[in-house]
Amino acid sequence: MEPDRHDPAASQRQALLAAFGIRPDGGVAAGGSGARGAEDPAELTVELDEASLLLSAVLRPGVDIMGWLVVLDELAARCPSPTREAIIAHIVAAGFTGPTEEYGRWQHSCLDRVLETRVGLPISLAVVAIELGRRLGVELVGVGMPAHFLVGDANDPEWFADPFHHGQILDRSGCRQLFEELIGDRLGWSDGLLAPVNRRQIMLRALNNLKGGCLRFGDRLEFAQVMDIRAALPEFAHEHGERARSFAVFN
Repeated sequence: MEPDRHDPAASQRQALLAAFGIRPDGGVAAGGSGARGAEDPAELTVELDEASLLLSAVLRPGVDIMGWLVVLDELAARCPSPTREAIIAHIVAAGFTGPTEEYGRWQHSCLDRVLETRVGLPISLAVVAIELGRRLGVELVGVGMPAHFLVGDANDPEWFADPFHHGQILDRSGCRQLFEELIGDRLGWSDGLLAPVNRRQIMLRALNNLKGGCLRFGDRLEFAQVMDIRAALPEFAHEHGERARSFAVFN
């Protein structure tokens, strides 16, 4: 089915699903091109910044995707030097930080809002760092530690950064200490929790944050939109019934 050209959100939804390799008919597309790892069905077919902004545009129709990509370009151009430490320090100096209230609000997961307000969840700030790194030739990666997303170095498994906490640089023991402060004894520690995650995994975790945040704050319309995206992805195929219930807001 062709997207409704009079409904920008529908077009952005289709573009976002295409980034996940989902065809308009709901089938899984063959590997594409245009982004690193695009031939891998377990990876996105676009870069992380574009995928993040497409998700924002579904939730916030009218988002100027190209305009915000330029904002990232300009932010990267102002970084004093192309090193991992300089990128993290540059983000902190630019005022990026975590929310002091209403932590899980869906707006804190929208890259355009994060770039505008300089406030975001750990994973959103990590996306900014990763995308600045890509523009500057520094291969930063997402680190999907439970309870608190971090930034890592693809070429140094002992280096981690936490843009959320004022750009703190951590080693493995520092990450474990942070993890135990947040989790307590609810989950045992293993170094595998610091494994890097790919772009698709980052977007899936962002969708988890959005689902939880919308539920927590009672944002029914955004919850239905998030569930609509999730239900189209194989990782969330078990949620079809929950998607149907969420669409009651449109009745």
